[in-house]
Amino acid sequence: MKKLVWITLIGAVSLVSMTTGAVAATTSTKIQAYLDGSIKFKINGAPWKPVDDKGKEIQPITYKGTTYLPVRAVSDAFQTPIKYDGASKTISIGAGDSVKFNSSAIKPKYQPWQFQDVAEKSQLTFGDKVYAGAYSMPAWSGSSPNDYMSFQFNAKYKTLHLAVSGTTDLKFQVANLEGKVIASGLTVSKGKVSEYDIDLMGSDGIIVYPYAGPATGDAKFYLIKDISWVK
Repeated sequence: MKKLVWITLIGAVSLVSMTTGAVAATTSTKIQAYLDGSIKFKINGAPWKPVDDKGKEIQPITYKGTTYLPVRAVSDAFQTPIKYDGASKTISIGAGDSVKFNSSAIKPKYQPWQFQDVAEKSQLTFGDKVYAGAYSMPAWSGSSPNDYMSFQFNAKYKTLHLAVSGTTDLKFQVANLEGKVIASGLTVSKGKVSEYDIDLMGSDGIIVYPYAGPATGDAKFYLIKDISWVK
């Protein structure tokens, strides 16, 4: 094996589905390559097997003495963010620029009852500033999290900058999509904007659990889209 190359094949990174045998663009070149199950890998001395997003083992491809691996598997192994820009057909590896929550790349995955994508300016004034957009949901009365909103990212990221507000004093916590809590005991003051930087540890999405003290009535929790981002 001469060298290891992070191949930027769209189908390999599972970012865009393609029909078998189809040629995506005039720059594509048909080749004859081989899946090579005999090749073994180590990362920092420890055995490692490349897997897809469902945990299924992936075999590397050998072509003219060069071994290719799906970029998604490599980025997962090193907990490095990866994202795909369909317009420019560009795969970005590494933190790069931040992606705000008002981007189409970040989508609500679970939308609870009375979840809203708020756009009316009258509902977007927090403190002394009017914001461009927010997601909102009820913050149920109780001493611990209950209902939640969640978001699926288009890639894995390291850092979450979360800007939130509420109609009363609230608490909330953040978990990854597997339910592992990555930040707890976070607070929101009534009508004010609170901002937190949270270590995502390579998560590809989050679950946000807002909750309030007893007798809070119709309390609402807001995630402010234009100043919340992942990187």
